[in-house]
Amino acid sequence: MANKKNLPAKKGSSKPVKKNAKKKSFGNVFKKIVRFVKDVIVELKKVTWPSRKNLISYTIAVIVFVIIMMAVIYGIDSGAAAGIKAIFG
Repeated sequence: MANKKNLPAKKGSSKPVKKNAKKKSFGNVFKKIVRFVKDVIVELKKVTWPSRKNLISYTIAVIVFVIIMMAVIYGIDSGAAAGIKAIFG
């Protein structure tokens, strides 16, 4: 049956199941760093890099979008400032 400290045993098992029973792995930090760098290199090889023409067109599109959004936010901010100035004098 169930103990107060442990959960009930699994079917066919006489040992109780402990909650959050995780194995701690204390591997070498430098091995983990090397593996991470190798994984990054493998992932970068999978990337489809844009051509120079695509990169320029994407950059121009982003700059134009940012300028448009700046104008919209400036207009809203100026309108709100003028409205508040008109209300509160």
